[in-house]
Amino acid sequence: MILIDILLFILTLFFVFSFLAFVIGVIKPKVIIRWKENPNRKEVLKIFGITLIILFISIGVVGSMTDDNSKEKNNSENLESETSKIDVKLDIDHKVSEENKLKIIISSNLPEQTNFLVTIMNDKYDYKAQDSPVLENGFAKTSWFSDNGNSLKPGDYKVSITVPLAHTQPKSVQKIIGEKGDKLTGEHVNKDDELGKYADKETIIKIEDVYSEKEMMDYKIVSREDLSMKALGNKSLSDYTTNEIENLPLNKKISYNLVVGKNINSKKIKPFITNFINKKTNENKEIDELGVLIYSTEDRVNGAYDIARAIWSTDGEWGGITPNIARDNVRDNYEIFIDIRDNLDEYLNKISKEETKFNLSEKKRKEIYKELILCEDRAMIEADKHYSSMCSECSEFIEEDFGKRNEMENRLLKEYKKEVRNKYNITKEQQEEISMEGLNKNWPMPEMLPYPDCCD
Repeated sequence: MILIDILLFILTLFFVFSFLAFVIGVIKPKVIIRWKENPNRKEVLKIFGITLIILFISIGVVGSMTDDNSKEKNNSENLESETSKIDVKLDIDHKVSEENKLKIIISSNLPEQTNFLVTIMNDKYDYKAQDSPVLENGFAKTSWFSDNGNSLKPGDYKVSITVPLAHTQPKSVQKIIGEKGDKLTGEHVNKDDELGKYADKETIIKIEDVYSEKEMMDYKIVSREDLSMKALGNKSLSDYTTNEIENLPLNKKISYNLVVGKNINSKKIKPFITNFINKKTNENKEIDELGVLIYSTEDRVNGAYDIARAIWSTDGEWGGITPNIARDNVRDNYEIFIDIRDNLDEYLNKISKEETKFNLSEKKRKEIYKELILCEDRAMIEADKHYSSMCSECSEFIEEDFGKRNEMENRLLKEYKKEVRNKYNITKEQQEEISMEGLNKNWPMPEMLPYPDCCD
């Protein structure tokens, strides 16, 4: 293109000089044709006429080539302008965590680093939240939407995705979509007459109830402990002055010990914990940290948990509650950390089999164990009333005789235990196994039977 323009310029220049030479030569041939002694006008016409004709034809040919190139350039520019248009694609996906928190995932063909505005709304709960994800590798992902750190309530949530006006986007994005978004096209694109084009899309996402109330009732709170203290944050007590400590807000920290019902399993435990924590923290908005230890049976409480443990706090860890968090109930970075026993279902199946022996539940075996312990108390007291000096004031007292006392105690103990076996329809071997099970598992023992007033 440049070479053609230069050639055209040179030819045009020669044409002008030749035309001037032709005019001057017609008037004074000798001025132009100096290589002859007596040139005439005929020779001028012959030389420069032919030259002008050749130059004129050459200029025409080269000029047509320039026009063709200009047309090709214009066509190319028009094609480039058309192909640079962006038919905007906006696809909305989402994830719901086990804690019923929501993450929006946008896939789009817009330029990298495009800013989005995502709005979540539920009019029933007067809920509204926003986030501004950035497109990277074709995806823009929001942070987890929650209800002040808690699970989102069940229901339909309207999700609005907006690609803000071009002048709010990074320069690299504006360069591709146009300063006013002129290159944006498609069904999701709208236009503001003054500010330019933008894109948006809406959808509805349904949040299910994380756990049914019926299943939630199948548990027992064995104990609740208030562990509240001053909100020190990541500092130690020595980092504060006495006056500062007095003015620090309280870090409301509560711990629960729970026993869950037989319907629990590895699939239900996480939503169960989540719903329990949400329920307690919604009942008392002042709680800053909450811990839960979960057991399979009440006799295991106060020992190591055998089902799961959970912590609701900043980043799912105890501590780190700053004065600002405690004072203003800031829940932005709150998470529920849940630690579940490995192979939980296998463990639950094992203890379930252990719970039923001799067609007797563990609860029933514990009753038998207590009655067997009381048999020993009854036999001992009865023998002391007859043959121990400590019971000499009793009407049943015969004499002090240690041998007879032991003999009577052993005889009565056998009789009383036989009564227990008959009552529960168990064998002597089963009775002895229940006694050993109670001892090995540290089952609660009954209070010792009191001696009668006639015994010292």
